[in-house]
Amino acid sequence: MCLVMENKIEKAVAERDITCYKVFYQKRGYKAIVTPFRQFRMYLKRLYTTKDCDCPYAVGKQYIVEGGCFHSFKSRQGANGFIKSQKKYDGTKGFYLVAVKCIIPKGSAYYTGTFYGSQGDYKAYASTRIQPIEIVK
Repeated sequence: MCLVMENKIEKAVAERDITCYKVFYQKRGYKAIVTPFRQFRMYLKRLYTTKDCDCPYAVGKQYIVEGGCFHSFKSRQGANGFIKSQKKYDGTKGFYLVAVKCIIPKGSAYYTGTFYGSQGDYKAYASTRIQPIEIVK
């Protein structure tokens, strides 16, 4: 998942907890959730931190943030739109795509931009910390 920022790089620090939605794979009967692109295993209610979230690069007049950050959607609709666009992979090897309500904790560094997908364009974040809270239907 890539975050696209128009014209400039604006890294912010969360002044309060930010609610967001992240897409994961989950295997029925397992507690772990797995990120779709990096296959990083995570668990609900745990806080995760990365140190590699300073990697935006320019493409024309836009800036792209790829790996090294926790990517999430600003809205549940964004997460669900991404899931719809990935339906052909849903159920692969017994793993299913799920939307998870998450928190970007107060004090976390983050970028805001857009995820451009086949099911629509959605506001999104790339952050240094994230805490998955609950699977949403």
